[in-house]
Parts: sequence; structure tokens; C-alpha cells
Amino acid sequence: MDIFRSLDDSLLNELLLISNIVQYKKDNVLFYEGERPSRLYILLDGKIKLFKVDNNSNEIVLHRLQGISLIAEVVYFAHGIFPATAIFEGDSTVLSIDYEGFEKFLDNKQVLKSFVISLTEKIRILEGIISNKMILKAKQKIARYIILNEARLNMLNQKQIAKELFITPETLNRNLKILKEEGAINMVKSKIEILDLEFLKDISES
Repeated sequence: MDIFRSLDDSLLNELLLISNIVQYKKDNVLFYEGERPSRLYILLDGKIKLFKVDNNSNEIVLHRLQGISLIAEVVYFAHGIFPATAIFEGDSTVLSIDYEGFEKFLDNKQVLKSFVISLTEKIRILEGIISNKMILKAKQKIARYIILNEARLNMLNQKQIAKELFITPETLNRNLKILKEEGAINMVKSKIEILDLEFLKDISES
């Protein structure tokens, strides 16, 4: 695991003493919004969704993580509460580390760098969510979303995308058909494939 690659044997042994590996099933909840953390979580395998529910009972997805990923690490630095609920979207494996015992490992530059990179990427995703909540037209929203989430497109279905964009599935489907007719994308078994990235950029910036 890159985050711990630079630790010497002594520190790795200390880390093992304050850690354990936990298996979770699909739909298990890792934590709820508002809870105070006692463990630092690293997703080793599987998929997890972090979401909030607004005043109208709409689910707002903040992040979808898979593979090796830090989970809600910002609360570790802020000494706060979990800002969202985390639920597994498939059978998953998590490294659970004692919250207080981990502090000394932040003196390691590689560990700290991994935290900064992870936080930076999540800030970028949140900026996209905020933008999508603003006044962008549906076609602009969809084009922008496709560009920013190119690496995830084969893992997302249209229902998930519509929910993340705060639009109806019908609106999404209609605009995807238009983008396909314009040659910007192709649809393969309901999955989006980018054909003309520059055209999508023009739409998202228009």
C-alpha cells in the first residue's frame, strides 16, 4: 500500500498493533453522519458511497470510492464528526486503525503526502458537485460530468448519474441521446463511452 510504503519495519509493526482488517457486506453502514470517529478507515477492496440527505429527503452523493482509498480522512485533521453517512455498495474489506494511535505516523512525509493527495482529489469532486447544483443547463451538466468522471463511467448506471446531477432519469436519457446523435459519445449496454472529448468540453464551457 503506497501510503505506508516508506515506513520502516519498526513503524509497520507498531501500525499492525493498532490496526485490524474488517470484512463488510453490501449495504452495511460503516458510519453515520454526525458520529464522532474513533477509527481511521482505509478501503482495501470493494466499493463505498458517502452521502447526505437534504431537507427534502433527497440523497446527495458526495463520493464513491473503490480500491485502496482513505475514507473521510478530513475528520482526522479537523477533530470533528463524520460529515456524511458511509454505506458499502458491494462486499468490501477495510483496514481499521486506532484514531489516536495513528497520530505519530503523520510525521512521515509519504503518509502525509498521501493524505494531501486524497483530500485534494475529493475537493475537486466536491467543486464539481457544487457547480452542478448551480444554474448550468442539463446538457452542460451532463457534458461536464462525463469529462470529470471519465475513469468511472463504466461503473456507473444512468440512475446513479441522474441522482448525482440532481436531474431526472428522463432528462439524462434525453440529453444522452442528443450527445450520441451529435457524435460526442456512444452508448454500449447503457454505459457511456467518450468519442469526442473536445466537443464535450465546448458544450460544458458554453
